[in-house]
Amino acid sequence: AGIDAFQRGAWGDARAQFDRSLSIDPRNAETLRWQRQVEDTVARKFEEFLSKAVGLERESKLGEARKAYLSAQAVKPDNQRVQAALSDVTARITAQVAERRDKAQGLFKERKFAEAKAALLALARDFGADPQADALLEQIEAFVDADRQFKELAVQYGNRNFTGAKQLADRIWAVRPDFPGLAELKKRIDEDFNRDNREEELAKRFQD
Repeated sequence: AGIDAFQRGAWGDARAQFDRSLSIDPRNAETLRWQRQVEDTVARKFEEFLSKAVGLERESKLGEARKAYLSAQAVKPDNQRVQAALSDVTARITAQVAERRDKAQGLFKERKFAEAKAALLALARDFGADPQADALLEQIEAFVDADRQFKELAVQYGNRNFTGAKQLADRIWAVRPDFPGLAELKKRIDEDFNRDNREEELAKRFQD
């Protein structure tokens, strides 16, 4: 089990397995050899991950640096240097994510949709998923898509498909209530939709 864990890169599990075996047979040469190999590998991997993390942090690649620190922590969970560095990098990432997200929000308010979207995609690339940034990106895409939906709305209304037109109008209204011409058209659609429903209800009553 210890050898299998070592080959999978689960060095903590491997160490625990070999320690358990040595508690039963402290002089087993094969187990001692594997234990030394585990310790040597852990030391080498830790230094490798730590060096990579420090280098990335110096290059201000904080998202990648955090991943490298996490890899180092997985090898040596109790190392205080890594714990401190990881805490610091995480705090800096949180601050940068908030700053860049606010900048994208500002671009969105200025109707600079392409720039706002690019800023959010860059944020995700640098730091990974952020729920608030993801929600803002969805809002931007819905806002931009309102132009296409409004054209489809005009077609649906022209074809007297009041149900489809009302659904589109409500969808656009939810994200862009100030869309040019939407308020007036939505009012007409609602009137036609309600009139159609009343006529349909009356027809059903006569049939009954």
